[in-house]
Amino acid sequence: MHTIAKIIFVLIFLGGMLGIVGVILGSLGALPDSLYASYYQTQEALSARFGAGASSPALQQFEGHWKVEITPAAASSDLSTCNAVEGYVMSHDGNMQGVLHSFAPLTSVVMSVTVDEKGVATGTLQTDAQISGSLTATLNNGTGEGSWSDNVDCSGSITFSKVSPAI
Repeated sequence: MHTIAKIIFVLIFLGGMLGIVGVILGSLGALPDSLYASYYQTQEALSARFGAGASSPALQQFEGHWKVEITPAAASSDLSTCNAVEGYVMSHDGNMQGVLHSFAPLTSVVMSVTVDEKGVATGTLQTDAQISGSLTATLNNGTGEGSWSDNVDCSGSITFSKVSPAI
């Protein structure tokens, strides 16, 4: 009987650790695309249970997870290589945040955006290499598009696609 209790304890412990790792990877936008559906369903169930939602009814349409793709207009500037990055961000109560990635070369971009009640998004982009930039976009009906530029003379387009309902 003592051995069965140990096995049950280890299984519960490992399941909990796997759940914690999944939440961390999901919030960083580092899960494979195929796992995001399960991640979103779990997040939505928890949010529904604890009553999360936008404070303004007009902001409710922007609540949830979004896929963001940043595409440079040129491969490089006189100062730097210009990289395409993509990832998943979370929007809540008019604030959209997340980390976008590129793997060739390895690049991480922290995105922080404010969305107003009309869907106008303005925000900042920041890499660990001290490259910073800004963006503007318009969101409507689960999609959005706009432009970005940074301090090393790179610029281009940015697109948003909603991938989950309100969280």
